[in-house]
Amino acid sequence: MQRMRTGKRIEKRGSSVYTFNRMVPISKILFPTDFSEGWQAIFDYAIRFARLQGGKLYILNVVRKEHPEACLIPTLEVGPVPEMGIPVSIGGDPEEEEIRLKMTEAVRKSRRAGLTVEDLHAVGKPFVEILRIAREKEMDLIILGNHEKTDFERRVLRGTIEKILHKASCPVLVVSQHALNSRPATH
Repeated sequence: MQRMRTGKRIEKRGSSVYTFNRMVPISKILFPTDFSEGWQAIFDYAIRFARLQGGKLYILNVVRKEHPEACLIPTLEVGPVPEMGIPVSIGGDPEEEEIRLKMTEAVRKSRRAGLTVEDLHAVGKPFVEILRIAREKEMDLIILGNHEKTDFERRVLRGTIEKILHKASCPVLVVSQHALNSRPATH
């Protein structure tokens, strides 16, 4: 089986390396985050990458859906639905407020870096929503962070990352917080 090569061939110690004159354009970059500890270092990497590519950065936060039968109902119109066992936010939720503030700061930081940015919000299973949005918005790249701390976080995060790696409609770049922290800073 012969593969078609479009780049210049360079022999190096018995293996062939191909160089290409043109990079594949990466203009739409998805950065999903849950804003957990360590997200900033990976976000800074995503900003630098998007600046180098001249791309638009999409920052996505997915809220895990706890109740599959639940739908988004404006609280003021309907009120609580305790008989269905669905907790209804009446505003002032400290976690929601923290996510909103972090998203606002992430958007500001991206704009200060000269990027075009869009903030996205979704409710559901994180890997499903990440894949859906990447497909619908025709993303060129997904940048995922790997910053787990505990065995449980490692299992959950690796499961999510693996599902995205195997099912994504575009390339996926997994950035390790550990690797970023162990390298000297370059600007």
